[in-house]
Parts: sequence; C-alpha cells; structure tokens
Amino acid sequence: MTSKFFSLWLAVLCVLWLASPAYLSTHDFYNGKTITIIKGSEAGGATDMRRKVMLPFLRKYIPGNPTIMASTCPEEEGERATNIFTERLGRMA
Repeated sequence: MTSKFFSLWLAVLCVLWLASPAYLSTHDFYNGKTITIIKGSEAGGATDMRRKVMLPFLRKYIPGNPTIMASTCPEEEGERATNIFTERLGRMA
C-alpha cells in the first residue's frame, strides 16, 4: 500500500513540475542564444575528445535549440582561461 501511494504521489509531483511555468520558461531562455565552451588545452587530447562527444548531446537536450560553439585556446590554460571567461562575462553584463 505504501509503495502505491508513493508512486502516485511521485507521478503527481512530476506532472506538476512539468506543467510549472519555471520549467516551461527555460524553453524560451536559450532560444536564439549562443553558448560558448572555452577549453584551455591542446586539441586532440582526452579533454578535446570529451568535448566532441558531449556537444551533440548538449545540442539535442538543451531546450530552445541554442547555437553551441567550442573554442580551443591552448595558450590560455587554467587561470588565464578563467580570466578570459570573466572578462567576457563582464562585457555582457
């Protein structure tokens, strides 16, 4: 009896969550926007392969069909890549 009640309660919560305005508004948020992934290491390494494998899934599952660009900057590793990110973020604000 308890598991049936829990399953019913979980189903009701899922339906309410999917119908909520916050969930539906994410489809409009990324519509027409560009997401840039900055990778601060050499091309052809393990992280580059992970990025190449991840991009099709991001394009498929992020709502609103945003444009996703990947930038490889081997000279901008670690802290330099973080600084570039914060500079770009400051210009957008």
